Amino acid sequence: MTEKRKLPRYKAKLPVTFNDNFQAEVKFTGTIMDINLQGAGILTSTHYTKGKVINMNFDFKDGKKFSSIMGEIKYVNSSPDGYHIGVEITNYNAYHLKKLVDSINFMSVSSDLPIS
Repeated sequence: MTEKRKLPRYKAKLPVTFNDNFQAEVKFTGTIMDINLQGAGILTSTHYTKGKVINMNFDFKDGKKFSSIMGEIKYVNSSPDGYHIGVEITNYNAYHLKKLVDSINFMSVSSDLPIS
């Protein structure tokens, strides 16, 4: 499979809550496994379908919050540890999204080198 990413993704292990854009009262949890300014890889126990629009919210331990980040699911892969979903971020202010990615890179316990 040919890599389509224009920007490198950075490793992360960040809790995220998200919901179906049309069912705001139903929340799911997952872990952001990698992220960049265009998208994120999420590990979750919830199966979603390609094309579904979700709303993501991040809460950092230091009190920073990033909310209402909309994304479209581009792929779903099943594995023994859950579902790996690839989300293209569709509606977030570039300045704030860069702050989110920078915060994840700063707080990451892994290397700040890109994973791809």
